[in-house]
Amino acid sequence: MDVLSMIELAAEAANFEHRRYRVRDIEAIHVRACGSPEWRFFNPLVRDSDAAELGARLRIDVLHFATHVTASAGFQGVRHSALDEIGLTCNHDDEIKQRRRAARRAVTECAARAGKTKRGAA
Repeated sequence: MDVLSMIELAAEAANFEHRRYRVRDIEAIHVRACGSPEWRFFNPLVRDSDAAELGARLRIDVLHFATHVTASAGFQGVRHSALDEIGLTCNHDDEIKQRRRAARRAVTECAARAGKTKRGAA
């Protein structure tokens, strides 16, 4: 699944209205909460706040292990999970950056899987 499709499915699972916007060669996803007039850029793969919002809206559990991060959530009677690995490093700051990236990726993938379930049930 390509990145934009994954973000769209995640947004759909979180009950956001979503649209793709293209400006020159760049394509991005914008979302708005139901009933809100404001559209905003949405990329939980690079923005901690977007990933945290997905996690809260979908009640996604995130677990950190020594070598990977997992995310899991129940959605419409199905348990979805995702895992992203962390490269081992001696530098504590690099490890934190990798953990944040892995958590965002795992949450987004988990939400996208929930979005697939939602889309299939519609």
